[in-house]
Amino acid sequence: MRYAKHTLSLLAVAASLIALAACGQKSNCSGISFGNGSGGGSSSGGGVSSGGSVCGPGSNNGGGGANDLLFYRSSNGPNDTIATAKLTATTLTTLPGVAVDVGQSVAETIVIVNSKFLYLPAGNAILGFLISHSTGGLTPLAGSPFPAPSTITTLSVDPDSNGGRFLFAADFTSGNFMAFTIDPTTGALTLVPGSPFSNPSFQATSLNVDGTGNYLYATEGSTTGAVFGYSIDQNTGALSPIPGSPFALGAAQIQVDPAGTFVLNVSGTNSIQVVPIEAGTGVLLLASSTSFPTADVVSTVVMHPSGNFVYTCGKSGPMEGFQFSAGVLTQLTGSPFTSLSNLTGCQFDQSGTALFGILLPAGQVGVRIVDPTTGAVQGGIPDLGVSTNQYFAVTN
Repeated sequence: MRYAKHTLSLLAVAASLIALAACGQKSNCSGISFGNGSGGGSSSGGGVSSGGSVCGPGSNNGGGGANDLLFYRSSNGPNDTIATAKLTATTLTTLPGVAVDVGQSVAETIVIVNSKFLYLPAGNAILGFLISHSTGGLTPLAGSPFPAPSTITTLSVDPDSNGGRFLFAADFTSGNFMAFTIDPTTGALTLVPGSPFSNPSFQATSLNVDGTGNYLYATEGSTTGAVFGYSIDQNTGALSPIPGSPFALGAAQIQVDPAGTFVLNVSGTNSIQVVPIEAGTGVLLLASSTSFPTADVVSTVVMHPSGNFVYTCGKSGPMEGFQFSAGVLTQLTGSPFTSLSNLTGCQFDQSGTALFGILLPAGQVGVRIVDPTTGAVQGGIPDLGVSTNQYFAVTN
């Protein structure tokens, strides 16, 4: 979700694997530096967090090796850049010479579609790039930047499992929602007829598409916490309000499970609320919701790509993990994971074997290795140190 604007600061960390120079952006420095900490999650070592997409060494990845790319916002003089780092089964290193200038973009979202295209907002436009998995480089798509009818503050995409056909955007100030079709070959964006879908009374701070690609849920997390639901036309991508929305969840942040059957809501309390989604309508069945206690106050929650596990990541306490089955949360063995440093802004990679997030209190990026069978969490990869917020995206 969108909280107060974060600024990025580049930390130069001398390590045997990499060297990344410090940079300046606006009033301070922004970007990522990598260290070779123990991977145990200490803030001084550049710990590991929930919310990435990396596979690490040991039993958690079944002996397989990771080959993930991390794209993060850095800076280049007065402008921002998107730089690249690569994670393998044992190392995490920056890739020199592949950063791209994205101007003075200040929006908070970077999204990746089908492991192929990367998009980020840039005022009244969306920048699009083709990802090279061999070099880690980004090549601007033909037609980029793609114009938008309103300033864009947040993005979300159709699930890869649904073909990654649509990209959705919202403007926090005006309440406008926009939809674009994604050309599967070129990545070009075309505005869906009827965009923008205006709702001036609703200022969306985050967007979530359910795992089936049928419904879009927008959260007004910084004000009322209401959740507005849209039905997505599967042929055109056009949006139409779900009956009964907005839903009075009081949400700070939500996640939708891959099956599109439940919404997980956190509202800054010691609990996670599980809300059923009515099949065929997308209506949130608030009267049938259940709250499950957590050890600490939860600010964000992230779901494993399989839908079998849920993890908290926030500022007030260690990460917790839960088995998720039929709408029921059950604490995983070893949770809360008190030996690992706190993380926020969490993202999984598509394989669900690693979780990236922002290490607290140092404000660096870290990686946690996740067993996709048991949900167990551990460190193990040399830490990725970064002073940033959620300005990153990961792909296998």
